[in-house]
Amino acid sequence: MGTVVSGRPRLGDWRDAGELAALQDRALGRVLAAAGRSPFYRARAGGVPGSRAELEAYPLTTKSDLRKAYPWGMLAVDRREVATYHESSGSSGTPTASYYTDEDWLDLTERFGRKHVGIGADDTFLVRTPYALMITGHLAHAAARAAGATVVPADNRSLATPYAKVVRLVHDLGVSLTWSLPTDVLVWAAAAERAGYRPDRDFPALRALFVGGETLSPARRTRIAEIWNTTVVEEYGATETGSLAGECPYGRLHLWADRAIFEVHDPRTGRISAAGRGQLVVTPLYREAMPLLRYAIADEVDISDGDGCPCGWALPVVRILGRGGVGSAGGDGVTGSADESGPVPVQIDLEEQVFRLPREYGVMFWRARWEVAGGSARGEQVTGGARAGSAADGVAGVWGLSDSLIAGRSARAGGVGLSAGRSPGAGGDQGSGLESGAARDAGVGRDSRSEVAGKGGRRGYGRGSGGGFRIRVQIEVADRFRAAAVRELDASLRDGLGVEAVVDPLPPGGLVPIELLTSAPDVMKPRGLFGPGEDWDKALRYY
Repeated sequence: MGTVVSGRPRLGDWRDAGELAALQDRALGRVLAAAGRSPFYRARAGGVPGSRAELEAYPLTTKSDLRKAYPWGMLAVDRREVATYHESSGSSGTPTASYYTDEDWLDLTERFGRKHVGIGADDTFLVRTPYALMITGHLAHAAARAAGATVVPADNRSLATPYAKVVRLVHDLGVSLTWSLPTDVLVWAAAAERAGYRPDRDFPALRALFVGGETLSPARRTRIAEIWNTTVVEEYGATETGSLAGECPYGRLHLWADRAIFEVHDPRTGRISAAGRGQLVVTPLYREAMPLLRYAIADEVDISDGDGCPCGWALPVVRILGRGGVGSAGGDGVTGSADESGPVPVQIDLEEQVFRLPREYGVMFWRARWEVAGGSARGEQVTGGARAGSAADGVAGVWGLSDSLIAGRSARAGGVGLSAGRSPGAGGDQGSGLESGAARDAGVGRDSRSEVAGKGGRRGYGRGSGGGFRIRVQIEVADRFRAAAVRELDASLRDGLGVEAVVDPLPPGGLVPIELLTSAPDVMKPRGLFGPGEDWDKALRYY
């Protein structure tokens, strides 16, 4: 076994699953002791578990538990030891609070810094995720500074850094590394082209794009790498936990199981196991301020044994499938749940089909939602992407673009920024209807209902005359590729996923407004006195 830093393991300190489990067991006692100082866990029936066996029988900690404990009910240290306070990006009312000590932050930055491409003093690192109360921007910033890199803090929730400015910064400063949503990187590419740049040629210093906060299918990952002619490195985590998984040189996403214990929960059966498909459960092992025992993140995942990965990390491999209950066809709150015909397609499945379209078609932006075919919607709308339409439209779920990109367009006439949160949001733009005006202008997309109904042995979503589900997909595509894109995507959804689909082609700007790519908002401090002819309506626009 190798050496450790401040008692925390490093990659290479174990050789196989057995040594990894022993490492976890040695660290577990400390986090169980910390949980004993937490008011929440002290008050739980049966107290705090004293061993791994007792932990495995312990009830899950849920987001609802965290909300009930707001703000300090989970605190396990003296308030004077708390270095930072954060809240998740959810919009469900009472926030979920998270807090970290200085020692917690050492663990956080070490985990985020585990990038196979490396972060060093020669790098200029652009951070394009939120700062504010969320942890993601602060975490990337801290990890980059710990490695000696120069940080460019381009918060994606700030009016001061619209997309046109991000493109200028990446180009003019010779930015070598970035951290953002995958969707954000595609928006930069569109903005760069509008500014007269070629992303694959005119940004030679860019050596890697770090992305997280959304599902990332293999096809979208490949498309991003092609567009920018650089390496794409995926990261997975949460505000309540920090980084939970990172990518090895062979493109597999590995759980940091030396720093946490991971499990999979099947919400339909209640079964919890170490691997398989279900919703992620995590017990961080190096957490002082806010220990979490069997925290149910509710992200839909598929965990498998990573011993065979040629990277040699000997860590479990995880696929992030989406947010549990977001975009579910049946309104049952279980994304990807199985019925007698097979599993329901989830966001990453749709994304894969969209980005398998030929690159020359230029399709980068899309959104999709389940709707009831020949009936009324079951349950309320669940948003996991663009806020498009209301529950009355027959919507069962929606995926694709980030909430704040589309919602921000209507709220701020072009808006800025994408949401880096994983949380679903809770509603739609008022009165937007099932199809956007751009969709109607472009013509109704092809309906694959009849073809799906005639295929045997496929999943049953959309088959039959009443009460089934179909998926409506909208894509931005240039007019000259519209017919081919609709035809090919329709076929791939039907043949690859076995779903009934309607594909709506939208012109460029139909989903991501051109103004969003080119605008440079006037950001100013509060001002009371103006000269002759100046627009004094800007006096309080800072707010």
